[in-house]
Amino acid sequence: MSVGGKSILEGLSFEVEEGELAVVTGPTGSGKTTLLKVLAGVIPGLYDSYRVTGSVKVYGLDPLEAAGRGLVAYVPQDPHYYFLGVTVGEEVALAGGVAGFAEHLLRYPSRRIDELSDGELYRLLAATALSGGAKLLLLDEPTARVDPWGLGEVLETLSELGEERGLTTLLVEHRVDLVKSYASRVITLGDARAGATPPARVAGRAGARVKVYADKLAYAYERGRPVLRGASLRVREGECVAVTGRNGSGKTTLLKILAGILKPSAGTLLVEKPVFLVPAAPLYWYSSASVEEEVELFAEAWGFRGDVGEVLELFDLERLGGRNPYELSAGESRRLSLALAYVSRAETLLLDEPTLGLDAPSKRALLEMLEEFASRGSSVVVATHDLAFASLLDRVLELRGGVLEEVE
Repeated sequence: MSVGGKSILEGLSFEVEEGELAVVTGPTGSGKTTLLKVLAGVIPGLYDSYRVTGSVKVYGLDPLEAAGRGLVAYVPQDPHYYFLGVTVGEEVALAGGVAGFAEHLLRYPSRRIDELSDGELYRLLAATALSGGAKLLLLDEPTARVDPWGLGEVLETLSELGEERGLTTLLVEHRVDLVKSYASRVITLGDARAGATPPARVAGRAGARVKVYADKLAYAYERGRPVLRGASLRVREGECVAVTGRNGSGKTTLLKILAGILKPSAGTLLVEKPVFLVPAAPLYWYSSASVEEEVELFAEAWGFRGDVGEVLELFDLERLGGRNPYELSAGESRRLSLALAYVSRAETLLLDEPTLGLDAPSKRALLEMLEEFASRGSSVVVATHDLAFASLLDRVLELRGGVLEEVE
């Protein structure tokens, strides 16, 4: 398969049997998401600039025809823009039901879709997709959205559906270790050895001065359903802190409060400025025609005097400098968002699920960036349910029941 004369996938051959749960892995930009879009009929169905050669069959049919018959359900990395209902109840009613791993969301049928966390959105989209009777489920990076506590429940359900009704699941994943016990096979794109060396731990450089002070914060999206119930946080200069927690526990809400986007209903908050927040879905930020122009734009806005070319190289973006940001893969887009954070030189850096879509080399680049921020005395708060990555930072806190607790 190619686009604009550039090869994306070449010589790929594989078969997946009915009822299997198979994993597709590979380095960032190796074509994993593209492959799912081909199987879903999205490419070349909706993207006529792509050229697909060879034979691709889904239950013996052309992928677009299979999708038209309701045989295929595709859940993308970013689930935000695939809902028709305003509330959870409306969405479930439109879909005609919901799979078991999202039934807990029905406890609040009046809850607005735009109030759900990314992980809750992902689970709801996957669960409602299955209610339509799809026989092939395509999942893009589920561990990037679904927390470790709920991931087992989702994979158990998919395995059971494979046995009971022949559901076939193909999921794209960087963190194969979290899903391989459920997989019948692993399909690797690109260099399987890329990124085999694990990232190194961030060296602690915490000073005495507190740059982020939050005491007994409270916040609720609607009356009677508080998200934060007295959350307290202290982050010192040069310190990198991870905030973990289940989907919907309030991690993103906390970051938005620290960034000044949301106002707490109670509590005391002091955050040293300037503040830079990288959201979980940075794709819709970009306003420039190319990656290089986007970095240059942010560098000028934040007064960065370094070499933009070196920034592109640090985040493995030099070969993508001329590309439109909206043509990037999710992992490449994430690397671009981190490059923009890097040139900000902010006193307080807030990152929401920064490892989403990143392979091991990209995670090492992220840790190098955090090291540099820490060495300058900046404070860093990372919201993540990537527990392996969280363990590499100075401290780990878990947001549970609306309060923050230290994890030993």
